[in-house]
Amino acid sequence: MLMLFSLTLILIKGNDWGWRSFPIIIFAATALLSLGLFIVIEKHSHAPMIPLVLFKDRQFVGASLAMILSGVFLVAVMVIMPTFFTTVLGKSELMAALMITPASLMIFLLSPIGGRMIETTGPRLMMLLGFLLMSAGYIVLSFVDPAYYSQLVISFILIGGGYGIIAGPIVVLGASKFTGELLTASQSVLGLFRQIGTLLAVAIFVSALTANLKTAKAALLKDADNHITASALPSASQSSFKESIRKSIKNGRAAKAHHSRTISSDRIKESAKTKYQRNLLHISNSSALPSSTKQKIYAAVYAKVKQDSLRQEQLIKRMAKDIKREGNYQLKKAFMKPYHQAVPFIILAGFSSLLFYRKKDYHHKSV
Repeated sequence: MLMLFSLTLILIKGNDWGWRSFPIIIFAATALLSLGLFIVIEKHSHAPMIPLVLFKDRQFVGASLAMILSGVFLVAVMVIMPTFFTTVLGKSELMAALMITPASLMIFLLSPIGGRMIETTGPRLMMLLGFLLMSAGYIVLSFVDPAYYSQLVISFILIGGGYGIIAGPIVVLGASKFTGELLTASQSVLGLFRQIGTLLAVAIFVSALTANLKTAKAALLKDADNHITASALPSASQSSFKESIRKSIKNGRAAKAHHSRTISSDRIKESAKTKYQRNLLHISNSSALPSSTKQKIYAAVYAKVKQDSLRQEQLIKRMAKDIKREGNYQLKKAFMKPYHQAVPFIILAGFSSLLFYRKKDYHHKSV
């Protein structure tokens, strides 16, 4: 538990603390030392929690690795994508859960099929096929436009199908050579590794997503600020608009529609009255002007102020729309970047299939 706590804390806080910072180094050393001590204690224990003799069987080692790695890459999708649907696409929590069900459905359908096909294909080919499907799903997920759900469904089907093929026979394969207490221990250890995979997935991908979102928001805020500053808006309107955009970005939205009317009717009247009074000051003997003339001057000033206000509102709406479009693009990029970066690692994970027996060796060992 100390090792897992230290490792998880490193993965979660690495970006905030700095990967070479003193706390990270201390926790890394703690994780390694804890793991080493655990192995030493288990090796000399008469009733070990995890019998190390299990790891003398290479297929059990392969099952353990495949359990952790496949779990990491599955949970990464099942945890992050619903958040993407609710945060970026504006879907409800129920709809987000339904949108991710193709992956669960494929796991449900292919798990039993994978268990039956193991005798025909052999463990190695079956595990390799599962990782290839998951890798293909990640490649698709890295390059599609996530705003189009029909494209995402393809990746969900591939990832869920690949995991189903792996998860179906993996428990049996990991325990195929054990009996008695070792058989029971192998099941418990594989269950533990499944939980570790879930833990690592959340720690790695959520921390990566958090760092990406922080970077995206900072860049978007800077671009929006420069865009508004360079606009023809008056200083007061610029300040108000910047504050509105800043709050929207801070709350996780790209840019809400500013306001249906940026300048209220009362403010227009007040501004028109102020400008009308200023204009009268530039007219000699303005107090002697007929009331009809004053009314015409006020009407002209009011019309000009209203026209300027409408121009400001249209300009603000256009900029808000542009900022929202750019913000959605940055948010989508932040969510998809961890999957793009994970592609080489899930391909490497496929090499764990080499630890499983080939078809002829599997039948020979079974006999």
